[in-house]
Amino acid sequence: MPLPALLLFIVVVSTISITASILMSSMIADVVEDSQVKTGRRSEGLLFAASAFTGKLVSAGGLFFAGLILGLVGFPIAAKPGHMDPHILARLVWTYIPIYAGLSLTAFGFLRFYDISRHRHEENLRRASEAAAERAVQ
Repeated sequence: MPLPALLLFIVVVSTISITASILMSSMIADVVEDSQVKTGRRSEGLLFAASAFTGKLVSAGGLFFAGLILGLVGFPIAAKPGHMDPHILARLVWTYIPIYAGLSLTAFGFLRFYDISRHRHEENLRRASEAAAERAVQ
């Protein structure tokens, strides 16, 4: 039972991760325009670099916590495929899934603070192009 559950979980998580990655890039681009309207300058390099840096921090933290989880479930150091206690593998799967789901729901909760609507985005584009036209006239 743990292997089919894990495989199904990985397929669902991969699909959601790809979709979320595309949406996050679009959202960062919208924030660039919102920031431009508020500050008068574009900062896409800074915002996308901050996003990339955050991704690297999350990857490093993920490796650290993966090691902690392996220790928590009693995963042996020199494990050989096919020679593992199935109870350890089951503990690993049933520990991993709720932790991953909880972290994903927490990330989704943070996205609730994103408040740029389609109308606000279009208004930002209009105001940014008006400001650019004014600068071109001067």
